[in-house]
Formats: sequence, structure tokens, C-alpha cells
Amino acid sequence: MNTIPNSHEFSPNLDWLPLNDAGNGQRLANLMRDNLIHVFEMDKWLFWDNTQWIQMNHEHENAVANLVSAAVHDSAKRLEMHLQQNPTGDKKELALLKQRVSSLYKWAVKLGMHGDIVRMFARGRGEEGIAKSSKDLDANPNKISILNGTIDLPSGTLLPHNSYD
Repeated sequence: MNTIPNSHEFSPNLDWLPLNDAGNGQRLANLMRDNLIHVFEMDKWLFWDNTQWIQMNHEHENAVANLVSAAVHDSAKRLEMHLQQNPTGDKKELALLKQRVSSLYKWAVKLGMHGDIVRMFARGRGEEGIAKSSKDLDANPNKISILNGTIDLPSGTLLPHNSYD
């Protein structure tokens, strides 16, 4: 079965993105930009399975939502760890961090709800690097993807799969 890559391990710092639908769309884009696209002519989500673009189904959407939720949870843990390592300081800043940690933990749980998943994908489809045209799927007419790689037609060389070809 095709699976969604575990992209949240390599995510940029998402600790302070808004805790709303727009923030979830940004998280989705930041976490999955290299592995997930929305093709607007087809109104379909596709993910890269390391060999080809595959149309997403509900199982894939839930897997992506779980990654986004895990990234929010990781943000909460990271800020909580910062608080534990730096227990003294500006009281307002510490209170703000404690409140953010609590809000992030709650938000991570909320991201598993069906309506939040639907809205996250709705907001994410317009994010930079996610919105694509079907023309973008055949970016290089001199290369063709086959089961065990990509053939460079002018040279006849077999290359590794590449989502940008």
C-alpha cells in the first residue's frame, strides 16, 4: 500500500502559526510541500509516493492530518521543554509560553476532527507550492517515468524517480 511520508520530522518551526484554519493550511503546506499537491483543474489532491503522484483517498487524508497534528504536538513539547530549561525570566513571557503550550496541546487533539481536516485541506489548496496545474505534472517532456525510475529520452539514461520531472 502507498503511504504518506513522515514529513513532520523535517518540518520548519511551526510553533507560532495561528491556531485556526488558515494556520492549519500553512502547516499542511510547510510540512508536505514536496510530497503533496492540489491540481486545481481536477480539484484533486495527489501525493508523491517516491515513484509517482497518487490520488489521495480518505485514508491518505487522515494520515496527513495525523502528521499535522503530530507536528502541533511536537511544537507544544518543544515549547514546554524550553519552559522547563528556562524556568526564570520575564513573567509575562513565561505566562505567554505556558498559555501557548496548553493551546497547542488542545489544538493537536482538535485536528483529528473531520471538519477540521476538511477545512485544513480547503485552506491548504491555495498555499504556495501546493496549488498546481495539471500541466505541471509533466514538467519535463524529455523524461518519462517507469516502474523502476525515470528515463531521460535524449540520452536513454535511467535516472531515479523525481517528483519534479
